[in-house]
Amino acid sequence: MAMHIQFEILILICGCIGAAAPEIVRLYKLRHRPAEFPKSYFLISALFFFLGGFVALILPAVTLWGAFYVGASLPTIVSAAASKKPKIVQELSEGGPPFKLAPSTWREYLGCLFA
Repeated sequence: MAMHIQFEILILICGCIGAAAPEIVRLYKLRHRPAEFPKSYFLISALFFFLGGFVALILPAVTLWGAFYVGASLPTIVSAAASKKPKIVQELSEGGPPFKLAPSTWREYLGCLFA
């Protein structure tokens, strides 16, 4: 039991590091330009990094590399989900079917989560 909890903590940490990786690369590219960051930047970034760890934990990633990859791909998942309305939302707003039992694709499912 203790080993399982320790592995879940490692999964969470790797997911957080994976979510931080794209931001670290972006900041590294900006290293020669002075920049001012609002205080909210650090709070929002910390929450986003934790979200990467949480998503890696709930998906469930079975390897540390998988957890890192889930965290690193989180910005893409969130951007894709935010860029399109899920099919069910479009149908309801256009007077379509009153309900749909389950989304038909992972993209629609994630879109419903972030709609």
